[in-house]
Amino acid sequence: GRQARPADCETLRVDLGLSGRARLSSDTATKAWRRAALELVIENEMAEVVDAEVRIESPDPSMDVLLHTSQIRFASGPAHQWLLELRPAREGRLQALQAQPAIT
Repeated sequence: GRQARPADCETLRVDLGLSGRARLSSDTATKAWRRAALELVIENEMAEVVDAEVRIESPDPSMDVLLHTSQIRFASGPAHQWLLELRPAREGRLQALQAQPAIT
């Protein structure tokens, strides 16, 4: 098909469905069209295969709904931030120092 004009896209409704622990990034929480393109940033905190479904609807009920499904493979990678947690023991001493990655 032909590429849509930017003015044509502003009235379209977009819905995104994701499986697993994937989610739409807060950077793209507003699903806004820019020059007839829609950029969705999807993030995940674990390595897994995620099913994604994008549904685009026109406000005109006589138009067909565009439904696109895809699988996204998230692989493990290095942590971007470390979280250190200190817990007091029974007599006020530090019990243990625990370090765990916090994915951001």
